[in-house]
Amino acid sequence: MEDKQRKKALDALRAYLHHFVDIPDDEWRFLSLQVATREFAVEEFMLRVGERADQQFFVVEGLARVFYINQDDKELNRAFVVENNFTGSLSAFLAEEPSRFYIQAMEPTLALILPHGLYSVLYQRHPVWEHIGRRLAESLALQLESREGTFLLDPLEARYQRFLLDLGPHAGRIPLRHVASYLGIAESTLRKLRSKVLPVVAHRKRALNITH
Repeated sequence: MEDKQRKKALDALRAYLHHFVDIPDDEWRFLSLQVATREFAVEEFMLRVGERADQQFFVVEGLARVFYINQDDKELNRAFVVENNFTGSLSAFLAEEPSRFYIQAMEPTLALILPHGLYSVLYQRHPVWEHIGRRLAESLALQLESREGTFLLDPLEARYQRFLLDLGPHAGRIPLRHVASYLGIAESTLRKLRSKVLPVVAHRKRALNITH
């Protein structure tokens, strides 16, 4: 069972990276030997504040949240991570510093673990890895800028619409209290907001599915 699970995880990662570039078989075999597979139970921490962020996670199955605790001892969600996405405290990972965020599984989660030193080794092995690294960095920068612009400039309804569009069919997997925390509002406010925004977003989402 473990071999099947690992193969499934590696196949998912290769399919994801294939969107950027085709990876030579020799390079893929090398990468496959460097990454570990791990399962996380519901509410288990993948990373805690203060821990050294010396690895990145590729979520194969499940759901995780990235959050921090403010000065009032309140949890505030920063991001949600669904299947076929990377997560980790990137700034701490690159600087080899302790994490300032928590990452916690919200569902039983299967992930591949990529150690810190792997990236520099890959970059020296083959140009394909530099290409993937650049594309991933560009994608992350666009996501961060888009989210920052939405939260700083857009009204609440637009922020909620953006959340629904970004998460797509996965949005319903996230409990309302966590969505409210992500949006920075009370759960009661979110319940009222849903009744106004959801029908509009559902219509837009169907149009997107048709055109693409």
